[in-house]
Amino acid sequence: MLPKNPLHTRSLICLAAAALPVVQAAPLYWDGTSTTVDADGGTGVWSTAAEPANWDSDALAGSDLPWTDGSEAILGGSGGVVTVSGSVSAASLAFGSPGYSISGGILTLTGTPTIDTGAHAVTISSPITAAVPIVKNGSGTLTLAGSNTFSGLFTISSGTVKVGISTPLGAA
Repeated sequence: MLPKNPLHTRSLICLAAAALPVVQAAPLYWDGTSTTVDADGGTGVWSTAAEPANWDSDALAGSDLPWTDGSEAILGGSGGVVTVSGSVSAASLAFGSPGYSISGGILTLTGTPTIDTGAHAVTISSPITAAVPIVKNGSGTLTLAGSNTFSGLFTISSGTVKVGISTPLGAA
């Protein structure tokens, strides 16, 4: 009988883990304060609490849901003021309508995050934290007005980024 080889065992575990599928965050659609089954957008509170359930599982139908940290945030419908309560994390932000601003608590970006403004002007006053590179997409203008603490690169792939304070780009 051969003695157990810890290195061999670890190698097999690593190979098995590498074969696991990559799980991507599911998109959630901003519904503001609406309780209808379509993502109307608008003003509301963004939190991880069960209520208010200001997100929908689909843009045109689906059920009202609370925010799930690590999801993709898609904000369409009518623009509005989105107030972060406490701290939330998102894999990416996409804006399909003009007139959105995000303020309040901490917004943590995870994974390989993008902020896609589309052709719209968007303001984020909430502090953004991230330990990974962030990419700004979309032809619109992103105004960063919070005291951000992200440490990864910030790449402007398209559009414009305006800064509203002295520390908008964190340590990037």
